[in-house]
Amino acid sequence: MLKVMRTGKAIPGFEARIARANGDNVDVTMSANPLFDEFGNVRGAIAAVIDISSHKDAERNQERLLHELQHRVKNILATVTALTSRMVRSSGSLDD
Repeated sequence: MLKVMRTGKAIPGFEARIARANGDNVDVTMSANPLFDEFGNVRGAIAAVIDISSHKDAERNQERLLHELQHRVKNILATVTALTSRMVRSSGSLDD
């Protein structure tokens, strides 16, 4: 807020993690804009802090699920490769 009042320039939305009074962490997006008087002088600022914890939790859950899916696909491909190799070794040639 002080930077906005000093420079007269808005601070666009940015994400941060802040601690509540009870110690819980909260994901938020914050922005601040200067307030000008009729002469163009900065007279104050207004800020918005929006709780995006549920959105961030969903993103983290999506990342976890994607990681799990990648792991499972990798394991399935390894199994298919091993079975294919075994079949090739145990079968005769097409000429037989």
